[in-house]
Amino acid sequence: MRIILISNFHNHHQMPLCDGFLQIPNVEFTFIATEKVPQKRVTLGYAQTFDHLPYYREAIEPQDAIAAEQLCFDSDVVIIGSAPMTFIKRRLQAKKLTFTYNERWFKQGFWHHPGDIYRAVRAYTLPGNRNFYQLCASAYTAFDSNRIFAFPGRKLRWGYFPEVKKQDISALMAQKEPATLLWAGRFLCWKHPEMALTVAKRLKEDGISFCLSMIGGGEEEQQIRTLIRAYDLEDCVALLGTMSPEEVRIHMERSAVFLFTSDFNEGWGAVLNEAMNSGCAVVASHAIGAAPYLLRQGENGFIYQNGDLEGLYQYTKKLLTDPVLREKLGKEAYRTMTECWNATVAAGRLYDFAQAKLTGEKVPSYPDGPMSEDRGKVKNYG
Repeated sequence: MRIILISNFHNHHQMPLCDGFLQIPNVEFTFIATEKVPQKRVTLGYAQTFDHLPYYREAIEPQDAIAAEQLCFDSDVVIIGSAPMTFIKRRLQAKKLTFTYNERWFKQGFWHHPGDIYRAVRAYTLPGNRNFYQLCASAYTAFDSNRIFAFPGRKLRWGYFPEVKKQDISALMAQKEPATLLWAGRFLCWKHPEMALTVAKRLKEDGISFCLSMIGGGEEEQQIRTLIRAYDLEDCVALLGTMSPEEVRIHMERSAVFLFTSDFNEGWGAVLNEAMNSGCAVVASHAIGAAPYLLRQGENGFIYQNGDLEGLYQYTKKLLTDPVLREKLGKEAYRTMTECWNATVAAGRLYDFAQAKLTGEKVPSYPDGPMSEDRGKVKNYG
């Protein structure tokens, strides 16, 4: 089976899935990049070149794009992400098996950008192709699709699949420092790093021992530094700057609790995968695209309603003061990633699904995790 994954640029979050396809016998896999890695991503530690990877090719120059379009047409299965639909236009007309993976479309509300509605209808509703499936890289994507009558009965849970490490869980938990909180991401207004500081301020006022580390940089960094001084948090909050993905994981593996405070502008949020795989007890906003898929309330993490500072504070306080619960949630988070939400499972399930479709057999059904059906019950913002 020849499988093509085409997207804008390659990165460390895509590589485990590519490796997952490579491990399947009888699969010929190719990743096609339509752009170079943006410089702002390079400054965050992203690699720039992937020519050493046997499955990697680019479709940036016109002649390469023509060849890539033909390869997409000839292949058994194509998965398209953030790439021009021209690469699969002939394929859709021929009703060949094709998957598109999307984050939520209408982050600012359904009527906020009418042009987005038009483009989505044209690309995903009008083809009316029963062999065209949507891989939902957000728990809110299926709801958006339902609003424009796209992919009826053909919406499947998906996501992003960064590296999942398998470790001795007891050893992983033993290296965690019990009173440590971690926040990681770009300092942007919609990621709300200030909410972590508000929680830290209340924890200090309540006499609860903790240390908050914040990894990242960005346009809100000066404001964060000002708040740290204003809240008198210099002795318990550390700004660690930007780091490579590998360095971030080291800090996650040492931290007990991970705070994820983004609003509805967070499409997926791969740091949630990484924090859970690192055995962190997570407190995450419900607005994050990955949260409703990956987290089970009170079992492998806590979800608070976006913007609810009181909820964020109470869950964080509970985890800091209840070491038994904190370890239980951290272990269950780790199991969620190693047993279900990982690239190997996702690649294998997609292959089995595609094989059944191509041979006319009954497609497999999964109760949860990658490739399970999403009927769009989780309502998006607006």
